[in-house]
Amino acid sequence: MQTMSDKLRPLLEQAPSDASTILVTEGEVELEIQLEKAGSLAGELRMLRMEFPEDKSVSFADFQERCEALCQKTSYLPEELRIMEEDQAGEMLLIRSDPPASTSAGSEFFELQIRKRGWLQLSRLATDENGSRQDASVPLTKQVICRFADDLQELFSG
Repeated sequence: MQTMSDKLRPLLEQAPSDASTILVTEGEVELEIQLEKAGSLAGELRMLRMEFPEDKSVSFADFQERCEALCQKTSYLPEELRIMEEDQAGEMLLIRSDPPASTSAGSEFFELQIRKRGWLQLSRLATDENGSRQDASVPLTKQVICRFADDLQELFSG
């Protein structure tokens, strides 16, 4: 089986410089990436969504361990990720940057919602001094975007 980055890398290379959406399918795994801008080496990531088959043999505790492994593996992201909330009944975890990045207008952070049933979404959010939240983007190299996609594929669809 190919890695997600094998299919993703050429699409990132061809991404237009303005806002774009990239869709990749590898087996039963679907990946959608929304970029605000793209350059030759990096892009402004707004959102990444992945759908993957649920492994019904995996317990919620095992699922949590995979999410914790993802937090440990992603030291290449600008901020550390940490599990912030869990919903055992809904089989969902909320992972965020910890600590968030400080900006002149407030803060920015990653928010990763992940469901055991085979769905996850990574977003970039910004808050102002009043605590209002809005969508944001984060500059990431294409290599980091590919690595993150491969780590997700390995942990949640393998």
